[in-house]
Amino acid sequence: MQYPEDLPFGQVVEDAYLYLGNPARPAEARRAPRFAEVAGLASSPAWTARQEAARLLGLPTYDDARAVPVLAALCCDQVPVVAQTAGTSLVRRGTQQSLAEARRAASDSPAPGVRREIEKALLRWRREVL
Repeated sequence: MQYPEDLPFGQVVEDAYLYLGNPARPAEARRAPRFAEVAGLASSPAWTARQEAARLLGLPTYDDARAVPVLAALCCDQVPVVAQTAGTSLVRRGTQQSLAEARRAASDSPAPGVRREIEKALLRWRREVL
């Protein structure tokens, strides 16, 4: 469950776009945005901003007490890719609370694609843990 933006090599961020390839030098370390900024993205009317918030909240940078409720809410997003990203980010966190929310979201979601992606993420997580 890796996003290209999280990999240390092979990408260049320029003009707010991500370019994949072989950069001349390693990518600079990226500062994770403050939680308030990410929470603002999560409530944005733009689905791309909500998906970015779901991706960022999957990082261990943010504590479960604040990140998991936001991700759980994003699992109910009307845009399937946002809900899928939120569900896989819950699994990516790998804590008891986040995994329980991911399982709940998979069982409660009316969208088959959301259930499928969360179940696939859970299978990958189990393989990594075992």
